[in-house]
Amino acid sequence: MSIIGLALAFGAFYYFSWPTTLSGRSGGDEISFPDAPPEQQLHTGQFLFEVSGRHRITILTVRLNDPSSGFALVAARVGLGDSGASIGTASGPTPEIEALPRAPGFVLNPRDTGAFVITIRAFGAGDFVFHGITVTYQTGWLTRSITFGPTVKVKVPADISPVPTPTST
Repeated sequence: MSIIGLALAFGAFYYFSWPTTLSGRSGGDEISFPDAPPEQQLHTGQFLFEVSGRHRITILTVRLNDPSSGFALVAARVGLGDSGASIGTASGPTPEIEALPRAPGFVLNPRDTGAFVITIRAFGAGDFVFHGITVTYQTGWLTRSITFGPTVKVKVPADISPVPTPTST
């Protein structure tokens, strides 16, 4: 095979098949929620990402990496540009977070940047932790996973009562 044939084959492979990559960016080393009430929704947008490559990717799943028991992922959302990272941390009902699209099924385009905004909840008193998130995505015919982001620690003291729920009269 000639050099020109190899160059054309590689060029075709690169254009049509070279995978697009989702990569995590530094959003800090650790996030803490001290004195969080049990059952309170806690939000953080410190899971920064960027997409490199020529093709779109579809987010399949977002999971907490190595979470403590008694602790759950409520929702994972996508904020493009600065809309996710600008959230920082928040707690309770937050309309601007709830307005963001859910991550599973979301399509990211080449060169997109932003943040996964994670909503979590601890179900009782204790110390809870998870070590970043694992995002599984599809690009073309490839399915890939990446684990990234800061460690998140939540402390729910035993003497803090749960968030009151509205009652109807």
